[in-house]
Amino acid sequence: MYGIVSELPGFLSVKSFKADDGEELTVFRFSSEEALEAWRTHPEHVQTMKRGHAEFYVSGFLQVCKVIREVGPFDHSQRK
Repeated sequence: MYGIVSELPGFLSVKSFKADDGEELTVFRFSSEEALEAWRTHPEHVQTMKRGHAEFYVSGFLQVCKVIREVGPFDHSQRK
């Protein structure tokens, strides 16, 4: 799926994290709600989501969040 999402206009990044207890988190970043909607409704993504829910995931949840403020990145390497 990365090959598809990374080519969509407005895609910024994706990062995945796994906690020691096995919980997984994936963060997709898009430049706009329109770009997110294009990914959400992409036919191959829709099919993959259906398969994932049916075959792989027992439970889970989705959060769609809006960034209120973003600060950084910080570069502290030049401290004296």
